[in-house]
Amino acid sequence: MSRLSRKNRTDIEYKSGKLGINDIFDEMIKSTYRIDDSEYDYICEHLTEEDSKIFLSEELDFSKKRELHKILNKLLLQYEKNKI
Repeated sequence: MSRLSRKNRTDIEYKSGKLGINDIFDEMIKSTYRIDDSEYDYICEHLTEEDSKIFLSEELDFSKKRELHKILNKLLLQYEKNKI
C-alpha cells in the first residue's frame, strides 16, 4: 500500500482512554505512518537493525526520509503479499 493510498484511511481504530507509555508510543507510530495493528506488527517483526534506527529516528534529513519511505513501502508490499 503506497503512502498516497494510506493518506485518507478511515479503517484504522486508535486506542483511547487510559493508555500506558507503550500504548501511547505504538499509537503515535501507527498514526504517523498511517498503518493498522497488523501492519505495525509485521513491520516490527521484519525491520532490520539499520532500518529500525531510521524508522524510529526523531530527526531525518531528506535522504533519510526517502529511505524510510522505501523501507515502509517495501515492508507493506511484503505484508500485502503474505496476507493473501
